[in-house]
Amino acid sequence: MRNMERQNFEDSWKKAFEQAEVAPSENVWTNIELDLEKANGTKLKRRLVLFQLLAAASVIFALGLGAGIFIMKNSYEESARQLAANAAAQNGIQRQSGTQASATPAQNQSQPTAIESNKVSTLNPSHDKTSTIASSDNKKFGINKSGSNTASTNEIASIQRPDETVLADVRTPEETVVEGIFAPYRDGSASKIGNANLPAIVEPRKVELVLAEEKKVEADPVQLMLAKLDQREREVREAESKKEKADRSEKLWTSVGFSAGSFNTVNSGVSAKQSTSTASFFAQNSAIANPEAKASGTTYSVGANVGTRLSARWVFQGGVNYLTQSSDYTAHSAVINDESTMSFRPASINELDKLSTSDVPAEEKLVSTAPYNVNNNSRYLSIPLQAGYMVINKNFGLQLNAGVATDLFLQNTVSAEGGNLDKTSQGIGDDSPYRSVNLSGLAGTELSYRFSKNYRVAINPGLRYPFNSVYKSEIAVKSTPITFDIGLRFGYIFH
Repeated sequence: MRNMERQNFEDSWKKAFEQAEVAPSENVWTNIELDLEKANGTKLKRRLVLFQLLAAASVIFALGLGAGIFIMKNSYEESARQLAANAAAQNGIQRQSGTQASATPAQNQSQPTAIESNKVSTLNPSHDKTSTIASSDNKKFGINKSGSNTASTNEIASIQRPDETVLADVRTPEETVVEGIFAPYRDGSASKIGNANLPAIVEPRKVELVLAEEKKVEADPVQLMLAKLDQREREVREAESKKEKADRSEKLWTSVGFSAGSFNTVNSGVSAKQSTSTASFFAQNSAIANPEAKASGTTYSVGANVGTRLSARWVFQGGVNYLTQSSDYTAHSAVINDESTMSFRPASINELDKLSTSDVPAEEKLVSTAPYNVNNNSRYLSIPLQAGYMVINKNFGLQLNAGVATDLFLQNTVSAEGGNLDKTSQGIGDDSPYRSVNLSGLAGTELSYRFSKNYRVAINPGLRYPFNSVYKSEIAVKSTPITFDIGLRFGYIFH
């Protein structure tokens, strides 16, 4: 009954508070946040302590590892030094074995020095415990603890090398005594301990320090391939550059040009040394021949040339030029051309040469006139051949030229100013006073500039000097015009 009442009471209270809600205060939420922060702080502290322990363990491990490496390194170095000293001592024993071998066992028994039985020498100071000869090792040497052929384990010291080789104590024959018993010599002679012979001490092995071979660094295949490609690219560029230079080198070229200048005659005039009829006739009419032979004038030429390179500096060039020489002089005579028409021609060397072979006396053909100007024009076909030396061989070039020219006479024309006198012409032939072929020396320079791959322009100052007179020798008239001219050439370079 009471339980039912109590249950009803609780149920009534539940129903009363079913829909009831109460908003918590700000202090409640603040306390909750503080509790949460404390819980997080505790976790962080635990993690921090764990990290600190791990760091301390790492430091301790590193220190221990470093100390172990240091100790092992020192032990290894000390062992190596001791082994080296051992080998030196063994060499000393071998050197002394020859002297000691001659001694008798009786003599050897009177010289040894006793040592304490419990005193043991070791060859390896780094070995912490003194190793003794085991029973098995004693059997190898024929030694036991009870007989005369025995020795106590603390009487002979030994060292166990890494290769398991047992070495006996190394001493000189004078010092190798254990409790008054002789130790064996190096050569095995007179080697006794008590009354038994002992085998020779094992020869220590030579200590060789073998350095680890340095590992070869293998190149990265990609980097190696890139390096090869770069090298190949450089080689191709160099080959192209050489090819371009070879292409730009001038092996063969041709040019066209013209030149203009002036000439002055030297050694000119009528010669009176010859005694032929023609020479006498010209000597009588020297007043007519001298003005023409001594006249100076202008010269023009135009032509084409071709050249080739003989070596790095030497070139050879030739061509064909059309050459014109024109001079003016004053005449005082005229020659009757036709009496019926009363036409006259200028008095010249051409007319005098014809009159010298004519049946008509010259007095009947020559008439004196007032002074007038006469133009004498001679035309030649010149074939120059020159060798050149290139002082500067770049885009700007300087070249020195020298050679000869073969001048082929074409025609001479004499004309007077005004329309009263007829013009006369004289070509090549036997009746011409001019030489058919004349040789002239050539000298000059060439200043050029290459403004593209295939074109070069040049300026050519030059000198021309005839080796002989332009007139035939039988007419006894000399005229050697020296020509100074400047030429302009435009050349094309073949590759």
